[in-house]
This record gives sequence, C-alpha cells and structure tokens, in this order.
Amino acid sequence: MINSSPKNSTDSKTYKQLFKALSVALYYEQDRKQYHGFSVALAGEKLAEESGLTSPQRIFYTGLLHDLGGVGLDHHIVHYQLVGEGTREKYPDSELRQARRHGPIGAERLKTYEGFQWALDPMRDHHERYDGSGFPQGKSGEGVPVEAGIIGAADILDIFLCTLNGGEPTSTEELAEGFRDFLKVRGGFRKTVRDRLLGIVAGEDLTLTLLSGQRLENRVEEKIDDLPPPGRIRLEEIVQLLGAVIDIKSNYTEDHSDRVATLGEKVGERLDMSKRELRNYRYAAYLHDLGKVGIDRSIINKPDSLTEEEYEEIKKHPTYSEEILAEIEELEEVAEIAGQHQEKYDGTGYPKGLEGEEISLGARIIAVVDAWDAMRTDRPYQDALPKDVALQELRENAGTQFDPEVVEEFLAVKEGL
Repeated sequence: MINSSPKNSTDSKTYKQLFKALSVALYYEQDRKQYHGFSVALAGEKLAEESGLTSPQRIFYTGLLHDLGGVGLDHHIVHYQLVGEGTREKYPDSELRQARRHGPIGAERLKTYEGFQWALDPMRDHHERYDGSGFPQGKSGEGVPVEAGIIGAADILDIFLCTLNGGEPTSTEELAEGFRDFLKVRGGFRKTVRDRLLGIVAGEDLTLTLLSGQRLENRVEEKIDDLPPPGRIRLEEIVQLLGAVIDIKSNYTEDHSDRVATLGEKVGERLDMSKRELRNYRYAAYLHDLGKVGIDRSIINKPDSLTEEEYEEIKKHPTYSEEILAEIEELEEVAEIAGQHQEKYDGTGYPKGLEGEEISLGARIIAVVDAWDAMRTDRPYQDALPKDVALQELRENAGTQFDPEVVEEFLAVKEGL
C-alpha cells in the first residue's frame, strides 16, 4: 500500500510521478487543455489553503484528475460555458450530454478504485453551485460538498483565463475586474470561496503562473515533490487507471489494457516468469500505449488507411511511451518493455528493428496478446475478426512477427479458458 509517510520514500515518489503522468494523459491534446488540470490543481490548492475549509493536499490531487469523465471530448464542450448557442450544433447530442454529466461519469469510473474514494464527491459535483445554478442535478446549499465548490471555483478561474486567448491583461487589477464581471453570470459559490478566489486573482504571483504554461508546469512539479500522496492508494490502482484513460482516448473498448495485462500474465506464468517479471509485464501491459497521448487523435482513430506520413507518426508512440516511463525510476524495466512492444521477432518491427531475444520477453508477450485483442475488437479501421480467423493469423505469423514459443503458450492459455 502507498501511504503518506515518509514523503520521500520510493513508493511515494513513484506514486506522485505516475499521478503527474495521469494528469498529462487526461488533458493532453489541445493547446490550453493540456494545462487545465494543472491550473485547477494549483488554484484549488491555494483556495483551500487560504479559506481553511478543507485539505489543500487532496484538493490539489483532485484538481489534477477532476475531468476524468470528459476524457476524449473537446475542451470547449467539457467546459461548455465557452460554447455559444450558435456553435453547439456542431457537436453531437451524445457529446453534449456527456459534457453535462462528466462530473458524475468520472466519479462512477473512479469509484472502482478503492484508494480514490476521497476524490469522488468533489469530482462528481464540481459543476454544482451553492446557489443552485449548477449542473447536472441543480444541487444547492450544503448539498454541494465544500471540496466540490473549491474545485468548481478553480475550474471557473481557468475557464476565464481561456477566454483571454493567450493575451495577458495590462495589470492584475484589470484581470481581477474582468474576473469579477465573469463571476456575475458564472458564479454561485459560497461567499468565503468567492471572496478568497477574487483575492487570489488580484495577487500577482499565482495569476502570472496560471497564464504561463511553462511556469504552470514547473510549479506543479514543485508541488508534487512537496506534497505527500493524499491517502492510501495501491501503486497498481493508479497504473490501472492510467491504462484505462489511454484506452478511452484511443476509441478502443475501455478494458483493452486490462485484457492485455490479464491474458498476457497467464502466458508469462507458463513461461516461468518471476514475480517481479510478471509485475513488470502487467504494468507495461497497462501502459504500453501511453505514448499515444502525443499522437493526434484524428490519426489514432482514423477509420481509413493511414498515409505514409501518418503511419510514421503512429510509429513514434512506443518511443514516447518509453521516454515518459523512463522518468519514473521504479518503472525503468517497464519502460523498456513498453518501448519494444511493436518490435517483430524477425527484426522488421519498430522503433529499433530488434529481433529474437534482443526483444524483452514481456514485449514479445504484449506483441501477441495486443495483436489478438486488436483482431478480436472493433476498431476504427476494421471490424472484429472471428475467433478462428484471429487464431490462424497468430499461427501463420509465428516465427516472423511473433515469438513462436509465446504463440504456442498463448494458444494453450486460450484452449484452457
């Protein structure tokens, strides 16, 4: 179990590094959007600290992942106060409904992870308002948790900053005045929260940080180094949650990474992998596609054949996965597996053209199980293949694309299920 002390323990450090990776994965894609979680985390933590209403530590971490239910949606829909009546018709009704309910949707997804229970209420209700003007249920008064009100206030501040379109006001006084006017139609917070929020905006230090992507990222890194984890969370839970986010953003079924982890682990057991090797395989299975957060979703989810240039972009994702994971000391071996999962047994894969046992066993297992799951799942570019056809594809490519021993053990696992 991960606990809150000592804060500089290996587990704590790994946990916090993964938490940052989770936040980046949630928001990565669209200009300002990739910084939204950072902004809400910092502003919310400051607001909690100055108001004394709740734990700044938990508000910070909740801020990093509060839009879990809006993964895959355009920033302007998730925060649809920015979407004018004249532009809403460009979004499908299903996306608008998801946007309106992204708080409860995120809480519902998160509740399956036991260690994250502290984030459920603020995530679910961060668009509800003390005066009853919020959504989706129109809660009011004490029916809106204090933590949700603080996350909501920090969220509104970042929405306001988005309206500046990258331009900075001539003074903090001008900024505060503009935000005060913004709150007249988008407020509805407890008086203590509103007053403290306006005071924060009038202060120069945090305001300038929120307006600068680089300063914002640097400050978040400092906070993650300084703040202990918000409770007892198993390392595997945050790895699983990060894998689930990747799956959702890739338009696959949400259980893709879990299936690759669970099925491949059975293959690893048959190949006499040690407990540590099995753990590293499992983590790599959840995180092997992490690098796809750096690839344009229009390419990842394209229903037609990729152009040569688009395919070259897709081929970068194992390298991105390895680079991101290599920054987490505890996951160095996991990073190697993730970086090699598109290598082929005959040396014709990418990114390094490794062959045979130059490729780690974990990566050779992922290659087989990932291909199986891709063939058996509807994807943007193909319908699912029948079971017998998919199995035959594995057999025919054993010794070229796949390690023949891994294929043999995979087939044995499938026969036993």
